[in-house]
Formats: sequence, C-alpha cells, structure tokens
Amino acid sequence: MKALVAAGLLLVALCACDGSTVSATLTVLPAESLTPAPSTATPTATASPTPSPSPTPSPTAPPTAAPTASPTLPPPPTGTPAAGPPSAGCIHGWTSPAEGDAKRAAGLTILANNMGLTDALVVDDIRYFTGPDPDNILEPRYENLERWYIKAHLSTDPTYRGRWLLEKRTSTVLGVSAVAPWDTTGWQSPDWSGFEGDGLPRAIEGLPGEWGGIQYDFVTGEGDGGFPGLPSSQVECLAGT
Repeated sequence: MKALVAAGLLLVALCACDGSTVSATLTVLPAESLTPAPSTATPTATASPTPSPSPTPSPTAPPTAAPTASPTLPPPPTGTPAAGPPSAGCIHGWTSPAEGDAKRAAGLTILANNMGLTDALVVDDIRYFTGPDPDNILEPRYENLERWYIKAHLSTDPTYRGRWLLEKRTSTVLGVSAVAPWDTTGWQSPDWSGFEGDGLPRAIEGLPGEWGGIQYDFVTGEGDGGFPGLPSSQVECLAGT
C-alpha cells in the first residue's frame, strides 16, 4: 500500500519539470478498499496415524521348581535303647549288636549250638557286655570275659522261647550259663536258673528245651554254695530287660 502512494507522487513531479501544465488527478484508493489477495490456505497438517500400541507381553512367571520331597526318615527306635553307658553296676556298659554285627552272630551261634537248634531264632532283645568273673572264681580267673543276654523265640515254633545268659571265656570255654522264662523281666531271683553237674536232661516248666544237672538260683547262688552268678559290676547290664 505505501509503495503505491509513493509511485503516484513521483509521476506528478516529473510532468511539472517540462514547463507544461499537466492536470492529473491521482486517485488514492483508501486502504479499506483494497482487497487483499487471497491468502494461500495453509494446508491442514494431516495427523500422523497413531501407532497402535504393541500389546505388552504378560510377564512370564519364573518356572516353579517342583518341591523336593523330604527324605522319609525311619521312625525313632522304641523300647530297649541301643546302648547303655558304663556304670558301677555295668563296668564297661553294654551294646545291642545290630543285624550283620559279628558280636550278634557270635552270640546266636553259641546259643544255637548249646541248645541244639537247627531253625532260626527270632531275636526280641539282645545285649553284649564284658566284665570279670564272679568273686568266688579264683583259678583260672578271667577279668574281661564276654557275655550276651538274648531274649528270643524259635521262628518255626513261637512257644519255644526264653531268655538266656551266655558267657565266653575262651574259644572252647563258652555256652549258656543261665536261663529264665520268656515273660520275666530284669535280673531278679528266682527267675534265673543255673545248672550244675551231670544228669539226665529233662523239661522244666517255663523254660525252653531240656536241662540236665542240679538246678539252682543263678541270681543269689542259692543251691550252689550261695555265690551269685554275676559279679556286682555286671548286674546292671540287664537293667530294663
């Protein structure tokens, strides 16, 4: 707009310089009459397509390890404990030899041979202990002979049952020293019987097998000079049987 007005004024001035009178009418259009050139429409920006959100993968739970089964433990032993500590009444203590133990096998072999058994015994209780001879035995005297307590019954005949005390002094001096009925307990008179001397074997009520010789009380020694069959340092080895 301002550029057009300036050009009109310049034209008038030039015509006046050659001496002629020039009458010119300069029409200045009001600014309001000027029609602005149509503006170029600004293109409408096309909205970029909104990408569809990728599905968020569900978190995969770490694999759960299968629970490891706890080992099944054997039930705690009941009844007779496996061993007894040394004490004044059981000088070296006692043990209960398990299956496969040489001491267990040795005791059962002595018992089977002495009783003439060919069928297996079922062991209800067994103890092994060592100690000296009774005080009345002077010559030969053993200070550390082996002893077994066995409570058992015959596998082929449950009525053949009992409690035995075995002693081993040497490989040739060994055998059953005393026997008691199966349904008795502990170490007490008159349950335990010993036999002295020779005689025709006979059955005795409550005892397994047959026995020869003179029967006496092995606990007190009554009937055999009054000397107990076990020294005081061994009697507690049978406590709780």
